[in-house]
Amino acid sequence: LRSEQITPGWKVGVCVNQYEKPAKGDGSTVYFFEIEVEEKGLAVPLQDYVISEKAVSMGKAFFIACGFPQEEWDKLVKGEAASAEIDPRSCVGKKFKVAVANDKYENRISNKAVDFLPLT
Repeated sequence: LRSEQITPGWKVGVCVNQYEKPAKGDGSTVYFFEIEVEEKGLAVPLQDYVISEKAVSMGKAFFIACGFPQEEWDKLVKGEAASAEIDPRSCVGKKFKVAVANDKYENRISNKAVDFLPLT
């Protein structure tokens, strides 16, 4: 269902898997998150959401939506805590709001996560 074009907008999503690979250039870790949203009663996977260990701050909205406390994030920004304290595996199974956009990838439409919010 990855190629199924879904209606853009805010959806309820769930992180169903997390894996990591070394970056091609410098060997730093790149984290991949597999996210599914429900569309017309079906679980539709989005394009994997990718966060580099060298740019963990790019994943701020995702990690906070997965339950990482805002206060702890503020400590990271101030240098009071290390980014190693964020465990990417803890995001698996978490539900959140995800903004979905249709993106063109290799001449076809794909569904991409562009923003995240915690479920309220």
